[in-house]
Amino acid sequence: MATYTWTDNGDNTGFTVAVSGADSGEVSTLYAQTINSDVPFWTFTQQSQITRNGNLTSSIVGFHWYYVLSSVSGVQPVLAGTSTDGLGSIHHNCLEAVRTRIISLNLDGISADDIKVIKVPLDRGWDDGVLSYPGIVVSSVGVEQQNPTGGTNARDDIEYPVFVSMLAADNQDLVTNHSRYLRWRQRINAAFRQQRLPGVKIESCTVQPMQITSIGAWFNAIHHSSLVIRCLSRETRGV
Repeated sequence: MATYTWTDNGDNTGFTVAVSGADSGEVSTLYAQTINSDVPFWTFTQQSQITRNGNLTSSIVGFHWYYVLSSVSGVQPVLAGTSTDGLGSIHHNCLEAVRTRIISLNLDGISADDIKVIKVPLDRGWDDGVLSYPGIVVSSVGVEQQNPTGGTNARDDIEYPVFVSMLAADNQDLVTNHSRYLRWRQRINAAFRQQRLPGVKIESCTVQPMQITSIGAWFNAIHHSSLVIRCLSRETRGV
C-alpha cells in the first residue's frame, strides 16, 4: 500500500507528492484546488496520475488543498499545503495560513473577500466602503518570542505572533449579534488551539485571548474582538 509525501518545489512551479511502497499495478491520482475567494471550496481538479512509485506533480502555486486517490486504498485524507518561490518569510506564511484556515471555517456573515492580511490591525478599507463589514484582519503586530533554552542542539524555537481582529459595524447596539460575535471567537480559538497550520512547518499553535469586546471601538460604532495566535517554528541555527 502506497504512502504519500508532500514537498514544496520552492521555485514557484508548484508542489510534488512522492509515492512510495505502492503495490504492483497500484494507481495513484492527485487532485488539488487553490484556496482563494474565486474558487468554491471542494472544487478539486485532477493534477497528475502514476502507476506504482514515483512523483505526482501539480503546478498550483500558493495555498491549496490536495488529496490522493489510490486504486488500492481509496481516497486519502484532504490536506493543506503551500507551494512557494522559496523566498517568503516564515512569519508571512503563518499569516496567510491563518487566513486560509479562517476562510475554511465559513464563519456566519463573513466572506472570504473580507478576510485580509495586512501589517497592522486597522479597519482601513472597511471605513471607506471598499470592503464590507463584517470582516477579519490578520496582522503581524507584536513581538516574536525566542526562548534560549528551547529547541534542540541544532535548531531554535521562534514564536511568531499572528494578531486576529474580528470587526463588525455595530452602531453601539448592546444586544444584536452578540451570540454571533462570540461564536466567531469560539470557532477561531478552537481552530488554532494546540493545532498546526495548513501548509506551514509549524510545531504547534497556542492562542492568547485578547479583548472580547473593545470598549473604545464600541464607542466608535465598531465591534472589535481579538486573539493572538502564537505559531512555534523550530528553525535551523545560524545562517
